[in-house]
Amino acid sequence: MDDNKVLTLVSNERIPLTPAMRMVFEIESLRNATPATVSRAGILFINETDIGWAPFATSWTERRDSDTEKSCLPGFFDKYIPQLIAMLKEKGVEYLTPVMTISKVSALCHLLEGYLSAVPESEKDGHRIERLFLYACIWAFGGCAAADKTTDSRQLFNEVWRDVAKGGLKLPEAGLCFEYAVDPASGDVCEWSELVPRYEPVGVVKFSNIVVATADLVALKTLTTNLQTNGHGVLFVGSAGTGKTVLVRDFLRSLPIEKYDTATINMNFYTDAVTTQGQLEAPIEKRSGKSYGPPAGKVLVYFIDDLNMPFVEEYGTQTPIELLRMHADYGSWYDRADLSLRKQVVDCQFICAQNHKAGSFSVLGRYQRHFAAFGCQSSSDADLAMIFGSILDAHLESFSSSVQKVGKGIVDGTLAIHREMASRFLPSA
Repeated sequence: MDDNKVLTLVSNERIPLTPAMRMVFEIESLRNATPATVSRAGILFINETDIGWAPFATSWTERRDSDTEKSCLPGFFDKYIPQLIAMLKEKGVEYLTPVMTISKVSALCHLLEGYLSAVPESEKDGHRIERLFLYACIWAFGGCAAADKTTDSRQLFNEVWRDVAKGGLKLPEAGLCFEYAVDPASGDVCEWSELVPRYEPVGVVKFSNIVVATADLVALKTLTTNLQTNGHGVLFVGSAGTGKTVLVRDFLRSLPIEKYDTATINMNFYTDAVTTQGQLEAPIEKRSGKSYGPPAGKVLVYFIDDLNMPFVEEYGTQTPIELLRMHADYGSWYDRADLSLRKQVVDCQFICAQNHKAGSFSVLGRYQRHFAAFGCQSSSDADLAMIFGSILDAHLESFSSSVQKVGKGIVDGTLAIHREMASRFLPSA
């Protein structure tokens, strides 16, 4: 746009702006803007702390129907959140993928929607709401904390949370705070391991389709149910082999088919916006006017696997992510053949998974903010022994007792070899 207020598009089409017309650009950064562009606009830089998370929390609280919640929640936000944010920064807690403060607070609010809806109105009081508030903080602020050979931010977060939450919610001292579940309806505390169902043999199926529940799997599946029931997105972050895809597929299979349809989209380096839009539109149909969606009366849950794998263009964008962001922000996208048709896509939800050690490592913050991010950690030795032991024991049930006795030894020996191989033969890239 030059000084005479004529906007020239890439197609060489020229659009004159009248004196009554103004243009406002909302952008993440100026790294791709030329000096000529910047000099013709007034720049207003807004830092993450300028507005902060408080307006979001206030507006969310005011939309709650319960008068008890409206009176109690503002005090809990003021009492705990600033202290928690400051201590996490001071301790240097690291995350598997960058998560902005506003994203953590929005995840907290979305988790609370599910927890508070399970409490009868007659039983809601300040103490019950405070306990659920502090428990939701564990997963909203620490669900994506990193834990690997070099750092253990989950342990750091556990120390910070216990210091902040003392007096409001007391969990057993043994283990991390992530290992405990709080029942919203009764307020009882128990270990996630107590909620793990017994493995039931599933017959002859592909080995990749066998799911043996662990404490981590039960915890993440419960959190996903909480968020998905209320229409909120979930993002799982973890390296290869941590069970992200297995977890989501198992969750999708548990959804009632009379209420939900599901669709899986696997992204890779060559996935572009055109391909993604075609895959998104395949399971939906026209309803009325410009409205599109799954069959009436159903909700479509998309599973986007390897979200961060698409090619990063010269200017730092990933076209499939931008298309998904448009739907997340505005609930629509444009038709490829008729650019004047803006399709309103309704009754759709998204669950995503990404490997933080591959592809672009992270995705656009403007899209990621729509999700509650949870980390998928590598299984412990005890979990691996339980998983493979359960599968092998079920297979050996038809054998004699002398054969069944060697099952545990086979599992332990195999895991010992795997540990030795993993420690000696490190990744080459």
